[in-house]
Amino acid sequence: MLTPISNSAITHCLAAQKTVKPSFLSLPLEIQGEIESRLDFSSQQTLFKALTTATRNGEPIEVPALKLHLIKERVQAKYQGALMGSDEELRKFALSQLQKLSDSGQLDQVVEKLALFELVCLVNDPEIFKFLRERVQQDAQLKEKLLDWVERSKTEEVQLVATNALTTLVKAGVQLNNQDFSGICVPGADLSYGVFDSTQFQGADLAGVDFGEKPSLEMEDTVQACCYSPDGRWLAVTEGNAIHLYETKHFQRIHSYTGHTAWVTSVAYSSDGQWIASGSGDRTVKLWHVAGERVLTHSYTGHEGSVMSVAFSNDGQWLASGGEDQTVKLWQVGGERTLAHVYTGHTDYVMSVAFSSDGQWLASGSGVDQLFVPGSVDNTVKLWHVTGERALAHTYIGHTDYVMSVTFSSDGQWIASGSDDQTVRLWQVGGERALAHTYAGHTDAVRSVAFSSDGQWLASGSEDQTVRLWSVLTGDCQTVLEGWIGSIRTVAWRPMQDEAAMLATAGDDKTIRLWQVPYHSGKIGTITLDWASRQDVLTASGAFIQNARNLSPQNTALLRQRGAI
Repeated sequence: MLTPISNSAITHCLAAQKTVKPSFLSLPLEIQGEIESRLDFSSQQTLFKALTTATRNGEPIEVPALKLHLIKERVQAKYQGALMGSDEELRKFALSQLQKLSDSGQLDQVVEKLALFELVCLVNDPEIFKFLRERVQQDAQLKEKLLDWVERSKTEEVQLVATNALTTLVKAGVQLNNQDFSGICVPGADLSYGVFDSTQFQGADLAGVDFGEKPSLEMEDTVQACCYSPDGRWLAVTEGNAIHLYETKHFQRIHSYTGHTAWVTSVAYSSDGQWIASGSGDRTVKLWHVAGERVLTHSYTGHEGSVMSVAFSNDGQWLASGGEDQTVKLWQVGGERTLAHVYTGHTDYVMSVAFSSDGQWLASGSGVDQLFVPGSVDNTVKLWHVTGERALAHTYIGHTDYVMSVTFSSDGQWIASGSDDQTVRLWQVGGERALAHTYAGHTDAVRSVAFSSDGQWLASGSEDQTVRLWSVLTGDCQTVLEGWIGSIRTVAWRPMQDEAAMLATAGDDKTIRLWQVPYHSGKIGTITLDWASRQDVLTASGAFIQNARNLSPQNTALLRQRGAI
């Protein structure tokens, strides 16, 4: 039977629970808020756990309904989502309740069970939305039942249930194109990442509707580089002389690594997620531990100029760095952590280094501005043997200016490079090792390139203030992302999940933007921006939207042009 979230159960458990010591809860709310705001993420979690742990005879008891009640009662609303999203028991409970409804053929009733629906939304777990998406795909009647609630809101007093129904459809990934939503009443619906091309909203009550836009992650300084952990749970971001670590579910900063004495130019994650490496203008490469105390583990010294790029080998044995001293250096990660080899051959700064996934190859990009150094020829991508003789295997020639970024595809078949010559080039690793394609379209230097984890897409960030997404198979530019002020210095893909990936972009405007990039049958679907101005989220033909919240100035202007507000 379905386990209800009932007031009687809560009352019974509260009677059995020992009272939490009042030292914190008895403080005025504004003082509680001030204390909470000064705690780091880990300390906040510890405090909230203490406030929301029910006990009987001094022993903790796991009652999800009671825990939900205590969270709602004792934790500020802005922290509730982060707390529930990190609670494995609440996640399992929400999923089990949905499973029971589905097994009984009553999954559509989740929108009427208000406490359960609130729990599902606050837990905000991808596995739950994947479950909903699969059930909607399997059961056409489920979609129609939910749409019926939205339709009924035009004439009946069912606003709350209709709001939940529309939110569920969007969370389940249902595309709601060409719908007649004129006159619907769904105040407070969550339409984040919804697709509503040519949908009618005339006269709709969308007061308080959340289109998913959140404030930009504002930094105090330029972001030179960022990278995801292999499991996608963490995002490392450089800012000035520091590296900041964010958890990616709610994007709270949990730690900052400090110790460099000059700008951090590059950051990389090891494939096992245990280490972060960073390169800096202070001529050092530093190795940081991610788990436990998150401390500096080792400093590699030996470069005679700024370190411009760092990269880990996939097996975790090696760390490569390229620098102003025109060399690529190979360092041991384990053991004595000494310099293993120096690759020479470039005639100017080595701007970027990257390992192939099988660990056989190391690529590096360099260049010379021929306006200042007439006759010099570098502007090359070089391919080096990592094992054996550790010699130069091949030099790729074709760029006409600095090579700013190099990266391997996940299958190791391709190297992509971005250059000051405004192009992105694709090179063969095996066979003839020839130029396979030139991607043209940027109007200024390309600072960063990155393959998606499935190897189908290539992202490039440029000083022309755009990011372009290219199809590796066809060479076409699928879309152009705009809206920055200043150069884009770094692009980084989060590993693909459920046919969608996140693309992190950052640069001179001191903000980090995360784009959701869905994949459908070899094509990129509607791209939405999780932070800051989201374009192409809502196409509302003649809609009139009142009191919509969290809209950026750019999207407000976009909707106003369409007559939507």
